Amino acid sequence: MPEDPERALWKIMNADRYDPVLREAMRSPGLLGDDLLAFLFMLIYKPPQVPDSVHPFHQDGLYFQFEPHDLVVGAWLPLDPMNEENGTLCVVPGTHRLPITGHEVIPGDCVLFHPHLYHRTGGNLTDRHRRVLTIHFASARCRSLTPTQPDVYAFTLVRGSTHRGGLQPAVTPELGFRSDDVRL
Repeated sequence: MPEDPERALWKIMNADRYDPVLREAMRSPGLLGDDLLAFLFMLIYKPPQVPDSVHPFHQDGLYFQFEPHDLVVGAWLPLDPMNEENGTLCVVPGTHRLPITGHEVIPGDCVLFHPHLYHRTGGNLTDRHRRVLTIHFASARCRSLTPTQPDVYAFTLVRGSTHRGGLQPAVTPELGFRSDDVRL
């Protein structure tokens, strides 16, 4: 962590669990079919002039302890104009057909990708902000490979219903305040 935290990459994990607007945004009608869970909703911020905020090539599926991965998709939605200089998403075409392997130590457009697809983002070399929303979706028919799933997944049922033996939604935490309590 740099001395000035404003010069570091920021990730806010599972913001949908604490913000009703983001929670509702995951339920966009007609998106990707029925019996759908959303998980790992992240807000990612790369501040200006932080060139070392590189995320190397990786496969998201390495972290997912459930299967089949063919019923999972990741979404990457930039909120700012993107290009190579401020850390856009880069992919290796065709790698979604490879098995999972170990890893090395345009606003409004959305990229959907298979969890086996190798992808990376570069550092922000510009004077512009670089903000992105990412979210993953899995069929409620996916099965866990472990007795329990990590809390970081925070599965949310966004459409349809769950299935016996399939992934289950996480309990949504109480926010501790009502929306009419918030004053700006």
